[in-house]
Amino acid sequence: MEVIKGDFIGFTIGDFHSSQLGILRTSNGDRFDENLLPAFSDSTAQVPGGNGSYYWKSLFSERNFSIPIAYDSMTEKQFRTLRRVMSSKDIMPLVFDERPYKEYLVKPTGTPQLNFICFDEKDARVYKGEGTLEFTAYYPFARNRHIKGHGLKYLNEFKTNGEYSLPEWSGFMSNRDEWSESSGMLMEQGEYDKTVKFNTEAPKYGIRLYNAGDLETDFKLFIALNEGVFPVKTLCLQDDPKAIGPIKLGKVMNFHEAAANRTITNKEEKNDNKFICIDVKSNLLLGYKGEEDSAKVLQPTEPTGKIYNKFIAKGDFFTIPTSAEYDTMYLGVHTDTAVNPINKLEYNYLYY
Repeated sequence: MEVIKGDFIGFTIGDFHSSQLGILRTSNGDRFDENLLPAFSDSTAQVPGGNGSYYWKSLFSERNFSIPIAYDSMTEKQFRTLRRVMSSKDIMPLVFDERPYKEYLVKPTGTPQLNFICFDEKDARVYKGEGTLEFTAYYPFARNRHIKGHGLKYLNEFKTNGEYSLPEWSGFMSNRDEWSESSGMLMEQGEYDKTVKFNTEAPKYGIRLYNAGDLETDFKLFIALNEGVFPVKTLCLQDDPKAIGPIKLGKVMNFHEAAANRTITNKEEKNDNKFICIDVKSNLLLGYKGEEDSAKVLQPTEPTGKIYNKFIAKGDFFTIPTSAEYDTMYLGVHTDTAVNPINKLEYNYLYY
């Protein structure tokens, strides 16, 4: 089967490229339509006894995709596969060939309408016609492409071999010069997203951050507990990893100074919780179970259901700004132990 792909023609939905389904994305007439932003609503309040309204903020709502398609030789098997994809109740990635670095998490919505005529070619039925496929992204922003749960954040990760390889039919290499710049991604990881200990008076670790997306992003930071003690005293975002004084970027969360106020005292609870995840999206400190991996290193597995926000003394949860806003930024972790407590940091790039 000939693989038909290309900018504004091909797309991937779930585990299937449009070429595998025998369909092409088409334009409405002589032009392609695209909404630059998701729909949004303004929060306002009428001025009592006066003219106009107070404006508070704007919130984006879900994003809808209506994809016109055409097909010239869709087989019976492809017809059945398309029906199965469009009847799914699961959330799945939607990726357009012209921007293969990002994916929207969508669900098929509406009733797909296909208009076709049938032909017999080489003693097999084929369909020729057109139609429209509709999807809804209930979270309105795209994220960086994910393969097997792993987020691709650097250009050298886009390849057709290795553990997190992309299918060859995805066509991401043919237009790489065009999309690589718009993605904002670095060529390789280099010094980013790695934990480094800084030579400061107090034990301190930092992770240099890079956010290639269009928006600030949430993160999850997994911290290993030390005999039930949460060893972090301060979490901050800063431009100078060695700074002890005021934090220029102004994002700080302080935990209780006394270790006793950051300790799980219940024996059973202490045995069950091996990590605490600082989860910015939920604004929670979540306890996690742990299991050894193949290298005998303890890794977080699943939440225990315990919440430890009581360890916070002051400050708010904060997000990671875009690198277009701050060229140099570190996630600083001040601890009361000489042993690195950081297990891993997870965050995505978010795109319109």
